[in-house]
Amino acid sequence: LVVSQPYRSIFLTDEGRALARRCADRHSIVRDFLVCIGVDAETAEADAEGLEHHVSEK
Repeated sequence: LVVSQPYRSIFLTDEGRALARRCADRHSIVRDFLVCIGVDAETAEADAEGLEHHVSEK
């Protein structure tokens, strides 16, 4: 998922970038859903931080 070399930056592999994108997408979906059901944006953002880890990829 990552590539590193001594004294250099750490980079995501293609697989790592794909995983990061899926995580970001899940976060956005959860946040947007919470806003749609009436949760204020600030609370929805905070709640999505925890809930996104419990949403299946299906």
